[in-house]
Amino acid sequence: CNKARQLSNSRLIEQSENKNKAVWDVVRSELGVKKSKKDFPNMQLENKNSSNGQEIVNFLNLKYVNISEEVKASFDKHKANVLTEQKSKTFQPEFNFKHVSAIHVENIIKSLKTKASVGWDEIPIVIIKDTKSTISKPLSFLVNECFDRGIFPD
Repeated sequence: CNKARQLSNSRLIEQSENKNKAVWDVVRSELGVKKSKKDFPNMQLENKNSSNGQEIVNFLNLKYVNISEEVKASFDKHKANVLTEQKSKTFQPEFNFKHVSAIHVENIIKSLKTKASVGWDEIPIVIIKDTKSTISKPLSFLVNECFDRGIFPD
């Protein structure tokens, strides 16, 4: 009986198009675990409420895909250019840091590992990477200002 079940499970996995799903189906079957259909909570999706899983997933996917464009659109490029053109008041530190360029900042952003988690600023790395060409110039200006003035944020 045990051998027959093994043979049946092996055949099921081999003949399946989605082998991973078939393996997990066999594991659940052997453990006596039934698939539970989870109810989605009722969520506010823009102008309507929904507890339909597919609607919620589609809404979140669209929101996630479009968020970097929304951030880019809301960023005032004029302010970014004004920031970079301002002359900074400098002090004479005991040692000097080399200034960083916008390209250097972009390369650092590119080298970050893409993760779904967020940092203390609650901005996903994906958004930072998507907006790197927009934010690299103001960031390099701010870093260089910190270097020049010797004042660093907490």
